[in-house]
Amino acid sequence: LVRRRGAVARLRVAGRLLWGAEAETQAREWTRAAGVEDAVEFAGSYSQAEAPALLRGADALVHLQVHDSCPRLVVEAMACGLPLVYSATGGVPELAGDEAGHGIPGAEDFEKMRIPSAEEAANGILRVLAHRETLARRARDRAVRLFSVRDWLEAHQCIFESLAGGTS
Repeated sequence: LVRRRGAVARLRVAGRLLWGAEAETQAREWTRAAGVEDAVEFAGSYSQAEAPALLRGADALVHLQVHDSCPRLVVEAMACGLPLVYSATGGVPELAGDEAGHGIPGAEDFEKMRIPSAEEAANGILRVLAHRETLARRARDRAVRLFSVRDWLEAHQCIFESLAGGTS
């Protein structure tokens, strides 16, 4: 849908698919059937050291997992200046705020998995690409402002010191 609307786009699926080699084979078959196999890359697993380069090589992170409680991937992508297209369910809206990308509203329903539609995802991707530079800067600023490792370490130091009954 994104390409049909005139955008030059490629999809990189990075990491291992949860259902193993069978899922990747099925996904590759879907790309062939849809006529987009030339625009989809299955990058496979990657190490923590490779993650920043992988993220910086993208224009947006598309994270459509529903009810994801606190995915560190979202914070890491924002820290790399990567705007987001995401399912606005679970904890992701709190991580992304209003400034880091486009959240696709979803039902807070645990009876049925309500994954964003292809149309909603395409609209979100196009919206993010149209404002990519601004959203990338805002995503990076938000990650630095709210998710600094220094702040995390200081907060935990305070907790541990209070539990130990004093300061070190």
